[in-house]
Amino acid sequence: IRKYYQIEKGKIINRLPGRTLCSCRDRAAILNVQTKTSKWTPEEDDIIRKYYQAEGSKIINRLPGRTLCACRERASMLGLCTKHIAWTHEEDDILRKYYPIEKTKVAVRLPGKNRISCRQRARVLGLQGESGKTWTADEDNILRQYFSTETYDEIANRLPGRTPTACSTRAYNLGLKTSVKFWTSEEDAILRKYYPIEGGAVINRLPGRETSACRSRADKLGLRIKTNDWSTEEDDIIKQYYPTEGYKIASRLPGRTPKACKSRAAILGIQSNSVRVKWTAEEDDILRKDYPNEGLYVANRLPERTEKSCYARVCRLGLNSLV
Repeated sequence: IRKYYQIEKGKIINRLPGRTLCSCRDRAAILNVQTKTSKWTPEEDDIIRKYYQAEGSKIINRLPGRTLCACRERASMLGLCTKHIAWTHEEDDILRKYYPIEKTKVAVRLPGKNRISCRQRARVLGLQGESGKTWTADEDNILRQYFSTETYDEIANRLPGRTPTACSTRAYNLGLKTSVKFWTSEEDAILRKYYPIEGGAVINRLPGRETSACRSRADKLGLRIKTNDWSTEEDDIIKQYYPTEGYKIASRLPGRTPKACKSRAAILGIQSNSVRVKWTAEEDDILRKDYPNEGLYVANRLPERTEKSCYARVCRLGLNSLV
């Protein structure tokens, strides 16, 4: 840490197997070791002024040793911003032809466009990477017909291949708006009675209401989902086995998830002495495939990994998120 951290920064983890980027930063802070920040040269500033507005994030290819964040901050200090270039008919045609198949990888066919801008433009054009279909006039008519009376989940059932999110986005693009449906005293009574027990499943008792609306109303009513208190027996199991088994202790506690066990152990002041489980090739493949589109939500696909461990792993793999 003392020898290399000031020079290599986060890349020092390659010299410390088993250490994460966060742990290296924490240790460097304890040792009062700070990274050296190299000043921007006049030549680098000239490159920023000349190319940043036209190339945006791609300017890092012209500035070895500079990160994208550093380039953006420097451009901001110099009073520069990227130019918004309108999409041409030819670029839209390329999107319509290739986005349903290639999704955001179509950016390689569009110089000056990145994956995020391609995805945003595809949404405006009503394109879907999953199904490869543009919205038809019949689908738009169904959306207009049922928009004010049904939820997006119900509308999606009428439109095979369309998700509730896709229906919501299309309704927004069509300029459809719904009037606010006020909550009745009967609906509030149902929420008070069943939401603490059933949570989001209470929508089955409230036709025409979506999960997000029920949660928002429950918050206004001061309702919370009841959680099962930990019993003395469960605490004893945590105390006895967590130090050696870690999150695997969940197999001894029916109804408790690994994350719940970890949280309970932290409350009890118990730490795990178990050996860290190495990342498998399958887990790495999941990270490479889903992290760019899902960010740290990818942890939901890896039951035995936390968001923190996923973040440390993607840093080591050199992955970037598009969300």
